[in-house]
Amino acid sequence: MTWGLLELARHPNVQNRLREELLPFGGEPSYDQLTNDFPYLDAVVQEVLCLHPSVLELIHEAAEDDIIQPLEPVQTKSGEVVDSIVIERGTILSVPISCINRSDAIWGPDAKAFKPE
Repeated sequence: MTWGLLELARHPNVQNRLREELLPFGGEPSYDQLTNDFPYLDAVVQEVLCLHPSVLELIHEAAEDDIIQPLEPVQTKSGEVVDSIVIERGTILSVPISCINRSDAIWGPDAKAFKPE
């Protein structure tokens, strides 16, 4: 919630548009209204969670052998450049949510910008 308030303070245009969407519904919108009638509120919340996830990374243990195909080739410790990575059962994997959510390669050049539109 704090990150949302900070982003709204940094972006008064977003704050004004959100206020315009919410004002007609009065002080206490119903649950149905909150889930169905506020598309810009949904967009703002999604953008806040994308840029400021509550969980920065996930740690998983591979349940079976697998092969991961990265978006682009990676260089291993030995210096070899590979386009697939073999993951053995029991390997601990870290998924950096905050990095993925801000990746230009995945989301484009505005990945780090607060743009709920």
